[in-house]
Amino acid sequence: MLPPIYIVPFGISALILFILGFYSLRFYRLRSSLIFALGLFLCGFWTVFTGLTLSSENLSDKILWSNLGYTFGPFIPVVWLSIALNLVGQDRWFRWWWMVLLYIVPSITVLLAWTSGQHKFFLYSSRLEISGSLITMLSDRGPWYWVHIGFTYIVFLICILILAFFAFWNRTNIYARQATMVFIGLLFPIIFNIFYLLKLTPLPGYNLGPPMCVVMGLLTSWALFKYRLLDLIPIGRGILVDHMHDLLLVLDAQEQLVDFNPAAQEVFEFKPKQDIGKPLTLVLERWPELVASYQDGSQGNHEIYLDKAKHHRIFEVSVSPINSKHKKLLGSIILLHDITRRKEAEQALEAERERLIITLHSSGEAIITTDQEGQVDLINQVAEGLTGWNQQEARTLPLTALFRLIHPNTREPLPNPFTGLNSNLPRVSNTEDIILIRQDGSECYINYTISLILDRGGERVGMVLVVQDVTEKRRIAEERLKAHNLESLGILAGGIAHDFNNILTGIMGNLMLTKMRLPPTDEATVSLENAEKATLQAKVLTGHLLTFSSGGAPIKQVVRLEDLIRDTVSFVLHGSNVRGEFDVPETLWTAEVDQVQIKQVLQSLLLNALQAMPAGGKITLSANNLQLTEEVVALLEPGRYVRLVIQDEGCGIKAEDLPRIFDPYFTTKAGKSGLGLSICYSIIRQHKGQILLDSEPGKGTTVTLYLLASEREVELVPERPRVAIPVGTSNTSRKILIMDDEAMILQVTSKLLQKRGYKVATAQDGAVAIAQYQKALEEREPFSLVIMDLTIPGGMGGKEAVQKVLEIDSQARVIVSSGYSSDPVMANYQEYGFVGMLSKPYTLASLEQVIFQVTSTHLTLESQTR
Repeated sequence: MLPPIYIVPFGISALILFILGFYSLRFYRLRSSLIFALGLFLCGFWTVFTGLTLSSENLSDKILWSNLGYTFGPFIPVVWLSIALNLVGQDRWFRWWWMVLLYIVPSITVLLAWTSGQHKFFLYSSRLEISGSLITMLSDRGPWYWVHIGFTYIVFLICILILAFFAFWNRTNIYARQATMVFIGLLFPIIFNIFYLLKLTPLPGYNLGPPMCVVMGLLTSWALFKYRLLDLIPIGRGILVDHMHDLLLVLDAQEQLVDFNPAAQEVFEFKPKQDIGKPLTLVLERWPELVASYQDGSQGNHEIYLDKAKHHRIFEVSVSPINSKHKKLLGSIILLHDITRRKEAEQALEAERERLIITLHSSGEAIITTDQEGQVDLINQVAEGLTGWNQQEARTLPLTALFRLIHPNTREPLPNPFTGLNSNLPRVSNTEDIILIRQDGSECYINYTISLILDRGGERVGMVLVVQDVTEKRRIAEERLKAHNLESLGILAGGIAHDFNNILTGIMGNLMLTKMRLPPTDEATVSLENAEKATLQAKVLTGHLLTFSSGGAPIKQVVRLEDLIRDTVSFVLHGSNVRGEFDVPETLWTAEVDQVQIKQVLQSLLLNALQAMPAGGKITLSANNLQLTEEVVALLEPGRYVRLVIQDEGCGIKAEDLPRIFDPYFTTKAGKSGLGLSICYSIIRQHKGQILLDSEPGKGTTVTLYLLASEREVELVPERPRVAIPVGTSNTSRKILIMDDEAMILQVTSKLLQKRGYKVATAQDGAVAIAQYQKALEEREPFSLVIMDLTIPGGMGGKEAVQKVLEIDSQARVIVSSGYSSDPVMANYQEYGFVGMLSKPYTLASLEQVIFQVTSTHLTLESQTR
């Protein structure tokens, strides 16, 4: 099908011709306006049906549109002769018998065109021919066709001679200038139609004669309406000028800009209030070629190239003067017609074969072509890499040898997709990802499209196969799914750990109370101490679950990763038979991370590597800076990253275990929890990074970490001083308010603190705690300290309650307590108004340490067993 760029000129030209025709009817009292309107309508219909003939794809439609075109086209020369004679004042030659004689030949042409299937006088034996993107109709030409052509050009020649003679011998007559305009306009369709007959058009069968009638119509309108082209506007300036794609500039006699259309304003960025009235040389100083073209004074069309940030276009420029009826120069019109696409199309057509070959070999997709028998005759480099076959090996092999497919679920071979191709089904694409077996037996996931290659006659001459490797795409999708599943599991783990920590707090508190009631020498004391140790071990496990959960918020600071890497490796490998080698540049970017969590990740990975090499060996750690501009690593946004690679020489991991390596509780080692790598994955993802693992049994494992780089440098943070609890400290004057929704925690913690001499009040909700605090202030017995649970299901938690307390008493000291030790509030408690934090379950010693420091000093303290 002919591209729209070649059809659009016919539609635009016809539209303008019809607009001019209807406008001319308004001047029915003006000499020649009616006959001129008829000529414009004839040209418009001829242009429309010629465009439809070109755009049609079957013979019957082309014949129909062609015949309709011949219904109007043959009368155009006669009508234009009438216009010319009227224009030069020789309409006395136009008598009725002249009209009859002149319309005989066009009338016979119309009759023969519509009956061409029954004789050979005009056009016969019509057929289609495909030339590139153009489907043309070829017809044998009979004798009357040449009579029609001869008559047409003879009449047009008479018009030209009349106009030329009149313009030459009547130079002082205002109508001579009008005749010149009509003469120039008449040349456009004639010349382009001659080019068509001589086959000199950019596309075979592409006749630019009809659309060039618009130039003839515009120039003739200009002549007939006394050079008042811009006054053809009662229809609306926007229809004819504002909506035309060509660039229009209007200058006055002093070469100052007086008007322009929106198309020109867009390209030249004119500002009406600033540029109207300025000299052309000033408003177009960025386009000296256009200024030079205007100052050259030539009236013909010539091409210029306008180069601008958003506009790299080629224009065809025409300059025409505007004169008054008294022969005074009123100004000029500069018309720029954009021919960029036409030029590009011409260049593309000339280089089409070379371009297609280059495209084939430079395409990012795998492309294989075959001959009629299905034997491979061309395979590009991408296809070579995908299939494992090179051009030499694949040539003349059947496509089925290269294209072996299996179903991803059943692993059964898939049928040959090529045999079903035919004229009714010329193209086949797969609907789901399938597996391609490469030459070496390895596999990859692909999508493909296979199409028939047909010649002009519609006969099959080969096939073209386009294949996309979607292996990486699937891997990224699987990574996203895994991340989503782990996130969901993490939420569950966090909730369980929180509830479990509340239970452990009650257990540990009761154990400590029981110990306090027994003498140190009692045998039960040892059992209670063992139970307390087991509780602390359970706390470590819940800590792992919280780190794995999505609620774990890293406490970040800017660090030098090189120092962190070297210190961790030195600590883990100390005393072992495994040595570490480093490849870390001094220019390595800093990163904003939680040092404790990242050190935990490195220790876990290094311990795994150490255990995989019982006979000793080497662990290589390398790092480099990386700038990602697109998602080349799954789940990573574009940005600056530090990439850390840890490579060991251990036993490796089995291929079937790799997909589950980051799953919680998956382990191949006896006595291990299987949470190590899951926690590593969770920590890295919470840092908006990525962790990838690749392993080959017998050769070792490679772990790659991606961490977001920081723009900031490392800041030295002074170490927080610690305050020791003095021996014999009296607590009888200290009054503490405890808020928690767990009754057992309130009971146990109250008894523990009362045993230590504190006065204790309790509340199970934030609202109750606030009321008690307010009442204590009013009774002048304020609380020295408040301990608040962070989360109260169905009630006000510590996060909201602390703000209310601080509104009542800005000097209030509030400690936050929670089983979510890695909650953002716990990680950054000072930002929320707390002076300390307690991570459940806590011991009496850690509880007293926090209480003493926040009540006896202005220091804040966090107490958390990591």
